[in-house]
Amino acid sequence: MPRKYIKKPPKCQDARVIKKAAKLVIKKKLSPLEAARKYNLTQVSIRKCMRALRGRRKRTHYSQADLEAAIRDLQEKKAPLGKVSKRYGIPRSTLSCKLQSPCPLAKKSTGKGPVLVREEEEAIKTWILERTANEELLSWNTIATTLQMLLNEQGLKIFKNNNKPTSGWLQAFMRRHPELRKVRLGPWTTGIVAGPTTGDQDEEEECEG
Repeated sequence: MPRKYIKKPPKCQDARVIKKAAKLVIKKKLSPLEAARKYNLTQVSIRKCMRALRGRRKRTHYSQADLEAAIRDLQEKKAPLGKVSKRYGIPRSTLSCKLQSPCPLAKKSTGKGPVLVREEEEAIKTWILERTANEELLSWNTIATTLQMLLNEQGLKIFKNNNKPTSGWLQAFMRRHPELRKVRLGPWTTGIVAGPTTGDQDEEEECEG
């Protein structure tokens, strides 16, 4: 004989029952599957009610100064992570991730991070400020060529095009350092060039010959 089809009862749509089941799941007394079977509900309705009961998590707001102070307390004073988190109101997970990163005090940004570490960028910034203190007009090419020479001397391979930074990188570098906003730079090829490249020297020798 063919099996008799037994029609299942429709799922419960009572909001009070769904809320009761969702509270039990939140308290971890039942799993979503167990609550759905016990109260004849769908897991989708239970999870939707759970999200409504929990609400959106409040984001913790803190300043960059507080974050830097907290990182210094952890690195220099070796303060406990829990106490520093409560003192500055910064989540433990945020502080833990910052400590594991190579640049803990770097500001969070979208996209790729800076290719140079903070100490290297500070040295470049100081050099630009010193060169432009006497109203000396630096060109973009001067900065790029000087940085290229320093990286090659240290044996670091960071940029393409023979380790020479592009104008796009230099513009992003200026934006990352507000102190350089008042610095007046010339166009890409105008100004004092750090030194002739190998190709320029060959051209000069050919002209002299």
